[in-house]
Amino acid sequence: MNPSSHQWPLDDQHFDVKRLWPLSTGHKVTVAVIDSGVDAQHPDLNGRVLTGADFTGQGTSGRVDISSTGHGTAVASIIAGTGNGPDGVVGLAPNAMILPVRISDDLASSPTAEAQGIAYAVDHGARVINISVCSPIANPQVRAAIADAIGKDVVVVAAAGNEGSSTNLPQYPAAFPGIVAVTATDETGHLWSDVSSGPYLGVAAPGVNIYTAGREGSRTSMTGTSFAAPQVSAVVALLRAKYPAETANQIIARLTSTAHSPSPGRSQNWGFGLIDPYAALTTPEPASSAPNPLMDPIAAAEPAVSEPQTTYWTVWVAATAVVLLTVGALAFIRRGRSAESKGRPQPRR
Repeated sequence: MNPSSHQWPLDDQHFDVKRLWPLSTGHKVTVAVIDSGVDAQHPDLNGRVLTGADFTGQGTSGRVDISSTGHGTAVASIIAGTGNGPDGVVGLAPNAMILPVRISDDLASSPTAEAQGIAYAVDHGARVINISVCSPIANPQVRAAIADAIGKDVVVVAAAGNEGSSTNLPQYPAAFPGIVAVTATDETGHLWSDVSSGPYLGVAAPGVNIYTAGREGSRTSMTGTSFAAPQVSAVVALLRAKYPAETANQIIARLTSTAHSPSPGRSQNWGFGLIDPYAALTTPEPASSAPNPLMDPIAAAEPAVSEPQTTYWTVWVAATAVVLLTVGALAFIRRGRSAESKGRPQPRR
């Protein structure tokens, strides 16, 4: 397998698959792609797409992708592309298997479909779940499905969101505790300008100008955290193939402890830093009791109910309304007292 010259994340300046693949190719690890479906007929995915499920009500078994961008197919090819097509799109874990779970046409999925899709993936053998779908709403159904997946030793990877240059609200499911939330870097190793930031970030991975499989056998170039997340899912597949007895917590500890960050610890821009697949594959075994380093509560980023986040504008309007009502009430009381005093006999001087 030889990656296309367009696939810069796989070259020797970045992930260097010539060193990685002798250690692991993700052989037979099932990675669920919760997305718009996966084109099982794409030549670069031939033989890598299992029979999945469709929660849009169209009954396709997940093996079609009619989204306008071929989003799910692109994500799957980053993970497990074989390079057998005319454009030679190779995934970072080329011997992993893709379980396609279709929840939408163009990523406008319902929370119910997303939660059902996650539960299906867990029940059908996925050891890694990739979710390149984002929402500012923390839906309790999705949260429960995520918690169940994590509780059953599945590594859940999610795109951190592309809202950095606009609202920068926390994006879900990435902001739920325990998930590997992935931000995006470019070819120079710098963060992409539109990435979301926050205390929920887990790690960074290449996500700018990513060469992928496209619609109807084509290839394309994609940018965003949607295409950084599958880079991490692929690395997790490599790790789960090489270390099948290790828990999800140990696998995540490998990822986070070997990542490269501009500053020590976990930051709101980088998480634990840019992933280093070779270091993760060769680092000493983490302790069997290693906790998930991404389980810390994120109270500031997580709403208590499944409603959109309150913005500063909303807070300002509410506070202003309270002040105006208070001032009005005080004025009314003063007028009432003044009127009352006019009707009373005045004391003699």
